[in-house]
Amino acid sequence: MKRFPVVTTACVSLLALAVGACGGGEAEWRGTVRDSAGITIVSNAGGGLWGAGEAWTVEPDLLIGTAEGDPDYQFGQIAGLDVDDEGRIYVLDQQARQVRVFDAGGRFVRSVGRAGSGPGELSQTAGPLFAGPDGTILVPDIMNQRINLYSVDGEPAGSVPLAMTDGVPVRWLKTASHELVQQSMLMAVPGMTVEPKNLLLRRDLRGAVLDTLLIMEPGESLDFASAQPRIRIFSREPAWGLTRDDRLIHGFSDRYRLHILAPDGSLARIVEMEGALRPVTARDEAAFRRVFRRMWQEAGIPAEVIDMQM
Repeated sequence: MKRFPVVTTACVSLLALAVGACGGGEAEWRGTVRDSAGITIVSNAGGGLWGAGEAWTVEPDLLIGTAEGDPDYQFGQIAGLDVDDEGRIYVLDQQARQVRVFDAGGRFVRSVGRAGSGPGELSQTAGPLFAGPDGTILVPDIMNQRINLYSVDGEPAGSVPLAMTDGVPVRWLKTASHELVQQSMLMAVPGMTVEPKNLLLRRDLRGAVLDTLLIMEPGESLDFASAQPRIRIFSREPAWGLTRDDRLIHGFSDRYRLHILAPDGSLARIVEMEGALRPVTARDEAAFRRVFRRMWQEAGIPAEVIDMQM
């Protein structure tokens, strides 16, 4: 049995650190492995190898939060969470517009930041957050168009510009080597000639761009090139992630095919699976819209604005 640390959060008032566990299945793998010009191609056939009772499970390890009582332990909308090398836990509450710091045992230490647009202040779009190994903090903030930096004692320590003309930051991950990978989406908008694409940028924990790791094709969900924006849910979108040894994985949502890059950026492996995508049903669309409506309601967006957006 393997156990790995996993972080989970509840939206309103509870934060949990958890561990996952899985069983050791004995099912026979029926895929193939072949070599193509030095690149390993792994083809999976059909379903997975999980047996009865062997699926991953999540077990609570540490709970932080309360629905009533001390406000330092109440959360409104968690938009980021990280742990430093000393085990300190950092939680960004987007509703409160502040970072809460807890020790390894879950005891409150301090709050960092406040609402506003001045130095060290956070907007309602701030997030996620990342902690350096020494306890420094980095918080991207799209509305304020910057990356906020904080010292180990929680004081503002400057900022780095985050210009939307360089692309909209849509996703961030921290590597095992304490760097950041940021997906920046360039979109065509009226009055501007821009080639749509998705950039994966490598940044240090001070926010500086170190390299462009990958240029991916644009997705098909959002189109702002005309005066009337178009949103198409369930459309083709790029997907990416990092392995525990900082290899980059990327693919697209309309195909069971993943490209795994070596640390030097070269293509090392392709993993694919047979199977056709299931058509999107009216029930799927209705469920998706319910999720968005609930998310906007929890964010405090007025009902008439939600109806217009829907």
